Amino acid sequence: MKYVRIIIGVLLSVLVLIVLVSGGIFLYLKYSLLTPERLSELVTREINERTNIEFNCDKVELEYWDSWPVVEIVVKGASFRVQDKNINVTAPISGKFDRLSGSIQLLKLWKERVVSIDGILLENPELHLNAQERIPEVASKQHRTDRSQLLFEIDRFQIEKGKKI
Repeated sequence: MKYVRIIIGVLLSVLVLIVLVSGGIFLYLKYSLLTPERLSELVTREINERTNIEFNCDKVELEYWDSWPVVEIVVKGASFRVQDKNINVTAPISGKFDRLSGSIQLLKLWKERVVSIDGILLENPELHLNAQERIPEVASKQHRTDRSQLLFEIDRFQIEKGKKI
């Protein structure tokens, strides 16, 4: 019986240590390295520089405790316009949404350098389509050579309470 108590105590200690270390790492990322202000600026700048989408959002934040053990990225209050100014006078596709969330597989990012976002949920989207304008490709702009390339994967996409105008 004495050995069973020791083994249970060690296992519980290891479990508590894992939860505390992972929570500590997340708190450091969320409040020191990737604050909502920095993350919002980073996401907006990268989308606007790399694609022909004009993107704005109120806030981008990381959530951990609600989705443990995965990290969830949440974009709140965003609007976008897909427009190639060389061929379009007005944007053929534009819209906004209240919340976009998806879980990031950190192990895949770390090992394979692939940003894999699972279970994307788009809440209250509003999409405006202008059939008079030619629809541009949502293509990447010229890649910068100073950064390594990341691959993106989307597993599942779900829309709740959307409307098309």
